[in-house]
Amino acid sequence: MELPNDVQTFIDTVGKEYGNVTIKPKSSSQLMKAIGWFFSVTKISPEFMTRYITTIGNTVYFPDEMLANPNSESMLRVVVHETIHVADSKRFSDPLFKFLYLFPQSLALLALLSVLAVWKIGFLWCLLFLLCLAPIPAPFRYWFELRAYRTSILFARKDDKLTDEQMIPIYEWIEKQLCTNLYYWTWPFPKTVRKHLEDESFMDSGIYKKISGWLAIRRIVRKISTAKTI
Repeated sequence: MELPNDVQTFIDTVGKEYGNVTIKPKSSSQLMKAIGWFFSVTKISPEFMTRYITTIGNTVYFPDEMLANPNSESMLRVVVHETIHVADSKRFSDPLFKFLYLFPQSLALLALLSVLAVWKIGFLWCLLFLLCLAPIPAPFRYWFELRAYRTSILFARKDDKLTDEQMIPIYEWIEKQLCTNLYYWTWPFPKTVRKHLEDESFMDSGIYKKISGWLAIRRIVRKISTAKTI
């Protein structure tokens, strides 16, 4: 599978350093097929296999059509976003990352303890854990997604050179992702999200600094290539 040059270069450098990111088509995974079938028959997300990009562990699964006809720039931005998730998964250990990402909804699994009521009726109280399936604000999922969506801020500022006024649609788009049903109302507080998005001090630390440096080198290479063709 041949990826666009920029995407492959990013994976071989920053992606390798922060979790050895790999890209595969969804059709190559039996798990993706199973999830896609379930989402299709239940009508939860009939387009799971054709529209949505899914990251599990260090693997980013793309719909086959997106890999067959990739848009280099948009694909790069998606991969950079997903690299943050891969890095966080590696830092927290994958099982803990998944539990925290799904918290508090992940607590609903404790309702299974109610089957022990056949021995002690008090275990029926465990059914109350099903309340955790409600759209309760999810602080860990919000923080993980905020970290990933900050890459959109980084691209907008560093590559697109957007002004403060031009950034407003970017902020509103991210707020729509995090404050609505798109992420199961992970953090339905737009003012708080906007405050966090406007704080760009993150660019000078950790993985963001590495990404910024990589993008700076890419811009220099592009200028040199453009100059040679003139």
